Amino acid sequence: MPKNNTNTIHAQRLKAIRPFIDFNYDLRKPLSKYQKAKIKTYYEEINALTARPYRVYRPRKSERLAKAQQFAQHEKQLKGLKVAFIPTNGIEKPKISFNKSGDLIAETKHVRTEFIPFEPNQLINDPETYARELIGDIDAKRFTILAGKYEIPNSYSKSRLPANVAKLAGKYGNPDLNNYFGNWMVGLSAHRFSEQDSFNEYAKAKSDAKKQLQRERKNRKRRKSK
Repeated sequence: MPKNNTNTIHAQRLKAIRPFIDFNYDLRKPLSKYQKAKIKTYYEEINALTARPYRVYRPRKSERLAKAQQFAQHEKQLKGLKVAFIPTNGIEKPKISFNKSGDLIAETKHVRTEFIPFEPNQLINDPETYARELIGDIDAKRFTILAGKYEIPNSYSKSRLPANVAKLAGKYGNPDLNNYFGNWMVGLSAHRFSEQDSFNEYAKAKSDAKKQLQRERKNRKRRKSK
């Protein structure tokens, strides 16, 4: 494609994201402003979701896609995205399954993680009581809070989690602000494991792999700018 072609950057982006989306454009023709904007939106969201170690998950049943994308913290919930980018520790590829209630489970050799989505209205009314009731029958040893595109790295015991959910909600409790917690607190990850060391190693590997991936991205960007 000629260097002066105005579609070049959009063509490159579209080619990069094609495996993950359910739409396509004929790049032999000029792209409209709408098409360029849509490509940009999807490219930036996918770029953000892949700035961490991940597994591309394509569910066999379409109704499971939304739940998988929630677990994977797809903040924008783009309708044309046909996969979920499931976070990993950069070493193991988690096995994805669903229990009888339709809840997603991601399982590695030593850690079994269940996704527990928040119901926004209940979370808003009384976050501490709601969190306590939400995990009441769950026998997981540690819990992490999913917020926007990020999993808060701190993990909590069953007894300490409700107060920390409430603390986070209280810190961002103004519905008139863009950072209002009701807009981005997705849910919880409940982690089951036999040995605490196994979970600690899993969490550390996940954090280290993400940092390494982001360093590599920065280095590539720096080299391109020279």
